[in-house]
Amino acid sequence: MRYVLQEILRYGYVRRPWVGIQVANRVNQGGGLLVVHVYPGSPAARAGIRPGDLVLRLAGRPVKDLRTMVAVLEHTAIGTIVPVVVGRGSEEVSVRVRVSVRPQANAPAL
Repeated sequence: MRYVLQEILRYGYVRRPWVGIQVANRVNQGGGLLVVHVYPGSPAARAGIRPGDLVLRLAGRPVKDLRTMVAVLEHTAIGTIVPVVVGRGSEEVSVRVRVSVRPQANAPAL
């Protein structure tokens, strides 16, 4: 509650963390989230995340499902650079994503 009040007093609204991807759960295929879309110019796009990548770890935590990813992002300060490990083909690729403020109008959730 304190965070929400501070955000409203400082910015006039509650800023939400955003990396700029749309993901899908991989039902019965183990952990990780399939990246289905990367928003142009987003933090994820600048970091090199691509559609088809599989988000395996975010900020050092295994990403088992969407709930896990949202929980990690909700506890990450805007402007923080987080390590992300994605599966790409048969390789694991490490990138660093700077968490940004989710755009206000019609913003995607992640």
